[in-house]
Amino acid sequence: MGEPRLIETLERQLVSLSAGAHVCPIYTTAAERANALVPFFRGGLARGEQCLYIADAEGVEELLNALRADGIEIEAVIERGALIALTERSLYARNGHFDPDAMFTLLQTTAEHALASDFTGLSVAGEMTWLLGPDPGNSRFLECEARINDLPPQLGTRTVCQYDRRRFPPAILRDVLRLHPLVVVGEHVHDNIYFDPAALSSKRGLDGFVQVDWMLNQLQARSRRDGAVAQLGRSSLSGARPADLMIVAVDLIAAELTVDFADVFELLPGGDAFRLLASAGWRHSAPGAVVHTQPDGPVAAGALTANAPFIIHDWRNEIRFRQPAVLKSEGIVSSLHIPIMTGTSDGLFGVLGVHSSTPRLFSEEEVAFLNGVATVLAQVMRASRGEEAFRAVIDGTADLVAGFDQALRYIYVNPAIESLLGIPSEALIGEELRHTPVPEPLLRSWEISIPRVWRTGREQATAIKAVTPEGERTFHSRIAPGFGPDGSVQFVLAISRDISEQHAAELERAQLYREVVAQQQQLTEMVAGVMKERERHLSGIDSVMQIQRLTRRDRDILRLIARGWTNREIAAELGRSPGTVRNQVARILVKLDASDRTQAAVRASELGLIGAFTE
Repeated sequence: MGEPRLIETLERQLVSLSAGAHVCPIYTTAAERANALVPFFRGGLARGEQCLYIADAEGVEELLNALRADGIEIEAVIERGALIALTERSLYARNGHFDPDAMFTLLQTTAEHALASDFTGLSVAGEMTWLLGPDPGNSRFLECEARINDLPPQLGTRTVCQYDRRRFPPAILRDVLRLHPLVVVGEHVHDNIYFDPAALSSKRGLDGFVQVDWMLNQLQARSRRDGAVAQLGRSSLSGARPADLMIVAVDLIAAELTVDFADVFELLPGGDAFRLLASAGWRHSAPGAVVHTQPDGPVAAGALTANAPFIIHDWRNEIRFRQPAVLKSEGIVSSLHIPIMTGTSDGLFGVLGVHSSTPRLFSEEEVAFLNGVATVLAQVMRASRGEEAFRAVIDGTADLVAGFDQALRYIYVNPAIESLLGIPSEALIGEELRHTPVPEPLLRSWEISIPRVWRTGREQATAIKAVTPEGERTFHSRIAPGFGPDGSVQFVLAISRDISEQHAAELERAQLYREVVAQQQQLTEMVAGVMKERERHLSGIDSVMQIQRLTRRDRDILRLIARGWTNREIAAELGRSPGTVRNQVARILVKLDASDRTQAAVRASELGLIGAFTE
């Protein structure tokens, strides 16, 4: 069967035209002409209607070949009278000229005969190039189009009037656009914004009033729909309850599109079922009802995950998917499903559905209106899911959580607050903070911090000791602002956590830390004493070793250095040469780890050598 068609194609639109439809395909190629004719007639044959094609012989032959290529057994269809080709102008002419009344009589008689012959109706298409001929009666084609609109609805006729854009002058095409509520251009049937019902009316004396009424209604409808979507968005931003917004949405849709049923379904976790949130027109289902997706249903086939509308024009002729039981029970014939998505990675939130008990062709403008509503609902559902997740967290926490408005009235309390105060949330919502039995220190802190947060938009935090039914407790309290779409503070959330055990543990840890620090200080002092003593001991050992390294001659020279003698004087005293004394002095400096004669003298004094030398 191939991939499902997720949007309304030209083929499905033409196959599903409702009875009384009057459509104008404006084509530029033979392929475009066939693309409109083939599905139109195939739909008529599938519904059991008789099909009439008015064209010249060449055009008829092209149609027959196109239908054969589409798999229709033309000979059998013609043999049973289901397809009639009309090439003779005399049947809709009088006195040799085209006559609108004659054409109307032909169509009405053929439609009546079709019903009498057990056909379900009449699908008629005409190639309008005959208007370009020299017949002066051709100028009355506007009357012809108007009379087609007057065919009785019970005859079940569907009419297609084809115009070749390459051959018709702009003046005629302009009038054509005024005459048809639906126009085929390219690959889509368009809701004709240039349609003028006064031009199509056969009540010529009322043309002006009809046209004015229609124009005013069009303006009002467009403005009303745009305004309704905008108001829905404003209501969601102002904090309206999601359930109320869903009800408003379905009632709005049912009224604006004049449909029998409208509904909003929410996709449940797991993705295999939807829950009805709101509906209009439903008789057998109430909000809260759960509908499971079916393997052969359009949603299970992935139709709504592509963020595109899914349209079923006539469930009775639908062969791709099985009609859900809930739709069948309501007698629904046509359905339009709009995915409720934000267009981000959030995925599918739900489905907006519009249904009719009679075949319905949904226009682009209607789809655009529904997409606008679905976009608002997607934002509402996204915010609601976030709020539900938030509530699931704070409702299950032991922290005290309360929300306040600017007047310090409760707008939310969690179960921990209820338990502390012994008052149910229903009795607290709307009450002023000062009128509730909040422990005094916590109350004073909140009364100071909450207005400050409202003014500054900055979070506040403090530690508080308060007496509770469980005794004195210590709380860490955070006061946080909640911002609206415009960036202003919309509410303030007070979150207080009981940190009594943590606080006691911290005090105990602090005392233990002080004791450890004192012990470490004592140990440090002890180690320092030991190290100093060891240093003195090592220093003594080093001094003894230095003294032992000095020879008697070294000591004699060191004694004379301490007296300030020069090398020459020392050499004369000891009977040595100055060079020998100089070398001896250098060796003494190395042994004493001294850099010069002065340091050597100082070191000799420290080692107690000078006194011994001077004795």
